[in-house]
Amino acid sequence: MTYCYYSPGSGTVPTPNPLGMPAGAVTVSGEPINAVVACDLGRAVVGVVNGVEAWRRSYPSIWPRAIEIFEGLLFVGDGTNIHVMNPATGFVHRTMAVPSAPAAISGLSVTRYAGQSWVICSFSGTGAGTVRGYTMSELALTEAFVNPQTASHPRHATLIGGWVFVADTFGHRVYGVTLGGAMRDSTEVYYPNHLQALASDRIMVTAEHENRVFVWDYSPTHTREMVHCAPVAPFNDIAKTKADIVAGEGATLDPASTFTPKKSLCAVEGSGANTLYSPNSSRLYGTDLLVADTDNHRVVLIRAGSVVSTMTNLNNPVTAVLF
Repeated sequence: MTYCYYSPGSGTVPTPNPLGMPAGAVTVSGEPINAVVACDLGRAVVGVVNGVEAWRRSYPSIWPRAIEIFEGLLFVGDGTNIHVMNPATGFVHRTMAVPSAPAAISGLSVTRYAGQSWVICSFSGTGAGTVRGYTMSELALTEAFVNPQTASHPRHATLIGGWVFVADTFGHRVYGVTLGGAMRDSTEVYYPNHLQALASDRIMVTAEHENRVFVWDYSPTHTREMVHCAPVAPFNDIAKTKADIVAGEGATLDPASTFTPKKSLCAVEGSGANTLYSPNSSRLYGTDLLVADTDNHRVVLIRAGSVVSTMTNLNNPVTAVLF
């Protein structure tokens, strides 16, 4: 069941179906997994235990996107609040109000730095202050960082080694900024949606309209390494830039697609299971890669380049985590 998709040359095709999740439970094929998935068009966050849907919470007034696992707890952004939950049951332990939140939370990450727990929130909107950092003690937040650099609808940011890295989604770049506000470095990305810090100088980037996940080694080499991608040119060539992709993506329309406008060859119909179509988040767990394969309306676990588990019956999954 397809709810929406990105068609090169036409943009994202609006959903022809009502907002909300499709009828029936989430289906898992392949290896059973424990995961939580946020679906923005689905207006829901869903928990799966041992390959079976265990719980579901609806959020009819927001576009659920911001979820994170930290020290065994699930953090879910809901407007200007964060719910702290049991990932296996969906039980809400506590709700934290986010201080000075300028808009709804669009992404969050939780980590340890300098002996403290930090929550990094990105917010809907444009300009400075759309990414903020909070120290967390006893599940209460204190504002400790306000990004003075501009960002346009950033969908994620993360902290490592005293640097906040920002997925400046509609600004088409990823950049690092010190906790003191100084810009460190940036790289152009065609709709970056999610970041995972692998080391103090290596950031994994989920690039939605590049249909790929790659590692940006920003210092000192400024190189990129492909992690996984659609097996379609120009997306499968890590040397291709945003300009190259914009110029060439129109040629990726699937001539066999029965949709109007046509889908990209990146869809599973055109490229099989081992593809990505407008992915919105990815996370490495050892060598396993979990991807919210958004326009294929599935979440996949990838090992050694092949899909070993697939979650379906989802409406626009945008963020997924294992627990």
